Amino acid sequence: MRRRDVLAGGMASLLLPGLWGANAHAASAQERCFLFLYAEGGWDPAVTLTPMFDVPGAWVEEGSRLNYGAGDVPYVDHGSRPAMAEFFRRHGAELALLHGMEVPSISHESCLRLLLTGQARALDPDWPTQIAGSPQERPMPHLVIDGPAFAGNLSERVVRLGSEGQLPLLLEDRFSDDLDNAKVDPEIQALIDASVAQRSAARADSPDYLATHAQAHLDSVLGLQGLQSEAQGLSLSQGRPGCTRDYETDFETLFTCFEAGLSRCGMIRHKGWCDQGWDTHQLHERQGINWEDLGDVLLDLMAVRERFPSVKERLVVVVASEMGRHPRLNNWGGKDHWTWTSAMLFGDGVRPGVVGALDELGQGRGVDLATGGSGSVRLGPQHLGDTLLSLGAGEVIGAPIQGLLL
Repeated sequence: MRRRDVLAGGMASLLLPGLWGANAHAASAQERCFLFLYAEGGWDPAVTLTPMFDVPGAWVEEGSRLNYGAGDVPYVDHGSRPAMAEFFRRHGAELALLHGMEVPSISHESCLRLLLTGQARALDPDWPTQIAGSPQERPMPHLVIDGPAFAGNLSERVVRLGSEGQLPLLLEDRFSDDLDNAKVDPEIQALIDASVAQRSAARADSPDYLATHAQAHLDSVLGLQGLQSEAQGLSLSQGRPGCTRDYETDFETLFTCFEAGLSRCGMIRHKGWCDQGWDTHQLHERQGINWEDLGDVLLDLMAVRERFPSVKERLVVVVASEMGRHPRLNNWGGKDHWTWTSAMLFGDGVRPGVVGALDELGQGRGVDLATGGSGSVRLGPQHLGDTLLSLGAGEVIGAPIQGLLL
């Protein structure tokens, strides 16, 4: 039994085997679903993902060693991180590791926006929002269990479960029970909703500049109506936040929505062990603790994935943080922000292996996008985004990393 099994408060049982006609077999990129697991605060890839033994002056935790998981994927092993070692041992052959990706900022907010959109200040929607599709296709295209979302002009695609699980209350209209004012008669509310939908539909067919927004609103209205019709049979449980957050429940909830055809993308945030965070300007040993906790979370993810075979065969998982940490320790025993980082991908359509590397300064080496080997291209978030858009049949505006694609 792992430590997380002891800490977790149990898992919810979620049974929705066939809502919305989910396909039994993935047939195309349009059917893939995407889980984004985000490590908030800036992780240190050198602790586990990215060996820095050959970078002069780089801090390497005493007792660390280069090891190889299944599929001969290299990682940094340490006796204090058995869960992470177990994850690589069991699942290394599935993993694609992306090293030396530059996120050119030292601000958390700018780096996060860059990681998820490829733009530092633009209001473009993030990768999962772009991939997710419209509410007319799925009522909750991008389901944010916990974590960031940049919806841009596609806000109708993003649905938040809520920090306290407010979404089920809204769908079941239980919030109004706590209000002093009287509830609107259901028949009157139905007439209002029908009128709003009718006016949106009429505006969407018009040639004026509001037509696009009206169509988006109409999609949202239709998606909400469809979701409300299924709400009584839908469990949208959430892992309790705090030191014992139950990620298993989060994965169960998201995969249930994938299986039911309600959602295509999902975001879950990892804030480190006991929500202590990954931003370690001091007490850098917390990185090792966080990586071990993340190892437990990844093992939970894989266990839940086995219980959803129709999701497993079309699932793509992205594990990333908004920035890395400097190769050297600072004067306070921590590591400051570093623009080069690593990411982990696995799942349907992803080619396992290692793409990219670090040079003697701990900076990213050039990559050949076609093969994933050594080349002249410096990797950035836009390359990651275009790769994900390619996997999801989205609109690719740049160059995906073909070496990551099957």
